[in-house]
Amino acid sequence: MGNDRTDTPAAAADSERELLIEEKLCAVLLAGMVALMFLQAVSRNADSLAKTAFGNWLAHASEVLPSGLTWLTFLGCAAVTRRRELLRVNLVRLRLAPQHRRRLEVALWSLWLAFFGVLVVLGALAVYSQRNQMTSLAWLPGWAVALGVPVGSSLVVWRTVQNLRDT
Repeated sequence: MGNDRTDTPAAAADSERELLIEEKLCAVLLAGMVALMFLQAVSRNADSLAKTAFGNWLAHASEVLPSGLTWLTFLGCAAVTRRRELLRVNLVRLRLAPQHRRRLEVALWSLWLAFFGVLVVLGALAVYSQRNQMTSLAWLPGWAVALGVPVGSSLVVWRTVQNLRDT
């Protein structure tokens, strides 16, 4: 039957080019953050726009960016986890016999899983501790900023479990 993901080499090449949902979300988020910063720079230099409610909102838009960077970091980490494109040193791994390489890979993925499992718990505690706090933006609660850590870490955990299953 061939590969359980694809049956033909052409289909396999197409599936490799297919973007993960995390990559699509990262692109949208990054484009939105760039547009937000561009609009903020324009509003600072356009007095007529700066005096409007939109200009006032844009003046505080930089408060949103740390949250966006947190989401971007964890979504990107989930994408490289699923694609198995993490940075690593192969000096030791390449000198091992194939069965030992597999054991090392399972051990490393298990450590990765444990690390992000701890981040899920710590992130959830941070979200809970900020449940009654607000940022300087009236519409952005503090828990929404912290939510990127447990949600993003959960996504990395899920992608890691997929990799362990495939290993």
